[in-house]
Amino acid sequence: AKEKRRAKVRRQIERLAPSPGDILLFYGPERGRSRLICWFTKSRFYHVGVYAGDGEVIEARMPRVVCRNLFNQLDGYRFIVIR
Repeated sequence: AKEKRRAKVRRQIERLAPSPGDILLFYGPERGRSRLICWFTKSRFYHVGVYAGDGEVIEARMPRVVCRNLFNQLDGYRFIVIR
């Protein structure tokens, strides 16, 4: 399952070609809290981050701002890019 996720992220990054500083809007949540955010906000997007390059995204995750690797997450491989 982990390799499938990594392959999906890799395809998404290759297809959308984000550059460092681009905004990533995440959609299609798979987990409960993210689904609730979409339901309450009536939006298909549940999270936002700033692309840092090499599969890394900077984002607010309670209680602080973090840099996470998209290849190692359970959720968050479906996103659009805002340049």
